[in-house]
Order: sequence, then structure tokens, then C-alpha cells
Amino acid sequence: MKKSFGGKKLEFCGLQMGIGIPSFFYSLVNGRRKRMAINKIQRRNGTWAEGNEQIAQEAIAFYQEQFTRGSTACEMNLIDHIPCCITDEDNSLLKELPTY
Repeated sequence: MKKSFGGKKLEFCGLQMGIGIPSFFYSLVNGRRKRMAINKIQRRNGTWAEGNEQIAQEAIAFYQEQFTRGSTACEMNLIDHIPCCITDEDNSLLKELPTY
């Protein structure tokens, strides 16, 4: 190809090297950005918060409650539903220090 083709030669070389057309690349990036955006979130009461301002307020309220809440006792009732697979004797053997 000669110099007279100018941008076309550069565009052709870019396609061969995998660079592609910048406008096509940016349209892919913008499409992904739109798909990954948070458009609405559901509040605890079941209603929806839409728009950047409401979503930001809900996120702030959630994390403030999460990190300022006093320590709560962990409910261990879920452990009752897990079957016991080892005996007390096996457990004591597992707790012992290994001997060489």
C-alpha cells in the first residue's frame, strides 16, 4: 500500500494487529459500562431506590448500620442441623499434638 491511502492504511494495519477501530472499541466499553451500572436497589422494606442520589443514601445507611452496630451474639442454631461425623474419641485424637 502506498502513502496516498493515509488513514486507510493505518486502519487496515490496526485491524490486522488486533487494535481495531477506536470508535468500535469505545462503543463496546460504553455498552459494558451501561450493563454494569446499578440502576436500582431494593430497600429492606421491599420498595425500590432508583437514581444515583437514592442509591447512594441507601448504600451509606446500610454500611453505617453494618459498622456501627454493637457486637451481636452469633446464633448457633444452624450448627444443630449439621450432622456429627466424628466421635468424641476421634475429636480428642485430632486435638493431640503430633508425635515424631
